[in-house]
Amino acid sequence: MFASALQTLGLLEGLSRPVIGGPFLGFAPQTIMIDLGGNADCRPDQLLDFGIIGTVYARKYLNISNPTVALLSNGREEGKGNEVVKEAYKLFKLSGLNFIGNVEGNDIALGSANVIICDGFVGNIVIKFCEGLGNITAQWLEKMLRGKLRENEIEEIVKAYKQATISADTAGGGPLWGVNGVVCKAHGRSRAPEVAKAIGTAKNMVETDLVGTLKSELAAIRSRINATNPNT
Repeated sequence: MFASALQTLGLLEGLSRPVIGGPFLGFAPQTIMIDLGGNADCRPDQLLDFGIIGTVYARKYLNISNPTVALLSNGREEGKGNEVVKEAYKLFKLSGLNFIGNVEGNDIALGSANVIICDGFVGNIVIKFCEGLGNITAQWLEKMLRGKLRENEIEEIVKAYKQATISADTAGGGPLWGVNGVVCKAHGRSRAPEVAKAIGTAKNMVETDLVGTLKSELAAIRSRINATNPNT
């Protein structure tokens, strides 16, 4: 899918890689995470690109005027994280984004930031952990409620819980960012309702000119960073 999009549409100027991201937890509908699996290894400047992309997404698609941006790390303090995260922190501070520092894994479901940035290795593990936990907890919940509520009530509760924890039930499919056009990647377990949601996302991206907005935002932020620190 990545290769086809790159070959057909090309990459936006100033970006080195496409990336997948978007909302994935119903418990935190105003939070998106990027990258969710496209890039296992990233440079600090690529994480900054993801932050810019996430900011544009949150403004245009979630209608958040000044979205908060954070790096996913193993501690909230500025000095926490691996070397890539530490170097990315410095770039984010210079970017002009509404950067609030680091967040930890337990902050994701709390919606502690509107845009949470990590590499695709970490992001894919997080999203699949949430899916696995959502499925097994839904089974446990169904078992615990059996005999205490009517079957239709149990079904309604379990369905709502899955929608709050499992990405395919929440968003259906997320955009592939960085290519010069609109592409949405659906989850492998998606069925008709989730595919319809992905089509709706693509339609909204076209109507709000997200690609054009991303181009101008990238240029503006890169210019600001270079003016502040020409060696970056």
